[in-house]
Amino acid sequence: MRYTINHRWGDAEEADSLGGPVLVALLAELADPTDTEHPDVWIDDNESGWCLSVFAGDAGLVVLENDEKDDIRHLRGLSSDDAVALCTAFGAGDLEAVLQKGWLPGYG
Repeated sequence: MRYTINHRWGDAEEADSLGGPVLVALLAELADPTDTEHPDVWIDDNESGWCLSVFAGDAGLVVLENDEKDDIRHLRGLSSDDAVALCTAFGAGDLEAVLQKGWLPGYG
């Protein structure tokens, strides 16, 4: 399986590909910004080693990291639509398009 989808409350599932409805449902889990114990959902690309995390709250925080390359980046201020578009590109394996965003170093 290429992807591991990690849900907000700890469940995970494997997938060969990610479609829009799967990603919209995953990001909908972030609707309650008051659950600070479980603030994010994330997708691991098991082939490339990259992980994309989307956080709940008004800040629109997204973190992209690759532990193997010791590379951690973040974006702030993403709308829900922007987060879906970013996750869709990531889930389509278009890592080049994802990496071309205006990432800043660190976790933000």
